[in-house]
Amino acid sequence: MRKIIFSLLLILSMMFHTNVLGKPSSAGVADAVKQSVPKGFSIENTISKTDEVSINDIVIRYGLSLSGDKKLYYGYQCDIKSKEHVMTAEVTSFYLEQDAVAALEQFSDGYSKYLTGIAGLEQSRMKIQKADERIDKIPVKSLVYTMDNIPKRTIAFIKHNFLIVLSYPEQISKDAQSLIVLLDQNLENASVEDAQSTGRTYMEVIFSPSCFSEETDTVEITATIHYPDNYKGKKPLDTIKLSDTQTGKQIQSKPIGTGVGVFSIKHIDENIKLYEFTLTCGDFSKDISVPVLETQVELEQNTLTNVRYTGIVADGFQTMKIRVTLAGMNKGELEIHQPDTGKVVSFGILQRKKIRNPDEIVEFEYIPPKYIEGEMQKETFQGEDLYYITVPIAFTYTPDNGIPIELKTQINVYRPPVVLASAWDIPVNETDGLYGFLKKNEFTVFRYDELSKVHAMEIMNERFTSYMKDLADRMINSGIKVSRFDTVSFGLGGLITRYYINSSSYRNDIRKCILIAVPNHGLEVNTFDST
Repeated sequence: MRKIIFSLLLILSMMFHTNVLGKPSSAGVADAVKQSVPKGFSIENTISKTDEVSINDIVIRYGLSLSGDKKLYYGYQCDIKSKEHVMTAEVTSFYLEQDAVAALEQFSDGYSKYLTGIAGLEQSRMKIQKADERIDKIPVKSLVYTMDNIPKRTIAFIKHNFLIVLSYPEQISKDAQSLIVLLDQNLENASVEDAQSTGRTYMEVIFSPSCFSEETDTVEITATIHYPDNYKGKKPLDTIKLSDTQTGKQIQSKPIGTGVGVFSIKHIDENIKLYEFTLTCGDFSKDISVPVLETQVELEQNTLTNVRYTGIVADGFQTMKIRVTLAGMNKGELEIHQPDTGKVVSFGILQRKKIRNPDEIVEFEYIPPKYIEGEMQKETFQGEDLYYITVPIAFTYTPDNGIPIELKTQINVYRPPVVLASAWDIPVNETDGLYGFLKKNEFTVFRYDELSKVHAMEIMNERFTSYMKDLADRMINSGIKVSRFDTVSFGLGGLITRYYINSSSYRNDIRKCILIAVPNHGLEVNTFDST
């Protein structure tokens, strides 16, 4: 009886301390690939490789040498297609992370032999170029070759226990690199699922917010250690340590307790743009990076004078470039808030209100309205009042798992200036009424009266050309982007305006031309002399 009881206890003990492996499933990997597919591409021909024959096919194709306990868990393969091109992606799951690392080291030679085999050519003739590269800080193995007269590239890299292989035509390298970066992020959850199924030890790390920014100088890192009851590591699972990756200096340590360690770190040095830490517990370690997000919104700069514009004339032609800088953290969402006056558009065919994972520098364009109304503000420019409205420009950038940051600037939008042209020998009071009317209705008016009937048209045109160019240059140098004016021309001023528009010196800088009491059909000589 005692022997029977002892045997039962032994069996129960073995049951509780033996890793019971879950059934292999590539569903998590399939989801990660689906989330990473670039725009314009779709997934086809998916294959889940969980049987022994399919797994052996992976081993042979990649030329892997899996000795001892090293073995694959499962594989997943699919085609990622656009209208013209195809990428082939394959993700292989290993039981242990170190096995994935070893497989990557064997990959370049093993897959090169496979390629030369299916091409029926010697490797030297096929000219396979091997290289170790980085794609957005991700170390990869790269094979470059030509097959069926198409330049191609195969990239291999690892993410935890996964070996990822992507083959594609060189023509779509940009799309492929985007897929690689997103897949590296999205496979995190699938790796945790694999660890739970196989019973291996793994560390789950979450930090909130995801970066330092002007909104916060503190980040909280939470490390959770998952381990089986029969953990047999060389080092004990007693403490979780946070160290500086570069110096190796320990910053904080926490007793493992329930398997969770929480660390609070601060942004203490303005010169540091990226903090790198290493978390260790037992035989397990994990490197993490906490970026410092730096944001800026800048208006367009004059390339000739380096003057930064602060405003723009609503002349129906000019637009203002806006540059948004998101240095250090580009995993998130940038939202465009449309202003009440005018509109902000992004460069490119697709106009989106929200941009996912934007580049470090994102350029937009502000398009002012063709006409502005409402309550005006004014400022003085060379003795004349400039009338304008201030348009707030706003964006919101929300890093993944981060605190939203408001990015704001403003643009002064001016009414088109009016040039009132008349001859100096015409009494001023003849144009005073018109000048006063325009000023009363909040138009910016510049009076030009350096015209005279005693000068040749060519001379008066040179003077008017010089005046128009000088006026535009002075406004631009003061930070106002302007390209066109409205002209209201009286008498002889109208003839000169028409002459200027039809001359070779015309700079396409008149938006509207209004003529008043202009002898467009000519005058008799005696009439002209008597005026």
